[in-house]
Amino acid sequence: LQDSFSLPGQNIRFQQSISRIVLPAEQLTIVALLITELTINAFKHAFPEGEGLISVNLSTEDKKVTLEFKDDGIGLNHQFQANQDGFYILKSLLKQTNGTYSYDSTPNEGTRFTFTFLMDTTKPENALA
Repeated sequence: LQDSFSLPGQNIRFQQSISRIVLPAEQLTIVALLITELTINAFKHAFPEGEGLISVNLSTEDKKVTLEFKDDGIGLNHQFQANQDGFYILKSLLKQTNGTYSYDSTPNEGTRFTFTFLMDTTKPENALA
């Protein structure tokens, strides 16, 4: 993703901590789409100076999966509303997992999104994360 969205002169770095977990292909696809959508939004909005850090953490405890995506960009502006198109996409994806989300943002310190859902253990076909 970094190579796909970086423009010349930008210095946006990625840091990741992704546990090796087994998820059904459907849930793994949703995780990938969440990360992609948030990365696109961060590149478009979080770093007007072209410099920053995006961190992605994917972990599991028992059957609970947690995806945390954060950036150290400018934060969400005060006019941000949770019903905007990009946020609608995130909520629609998460709805497919019956999961929950939260987000917080501080001006000039960044934004963090946290998504939590239970692993679907009823699907026989699994994919590695």
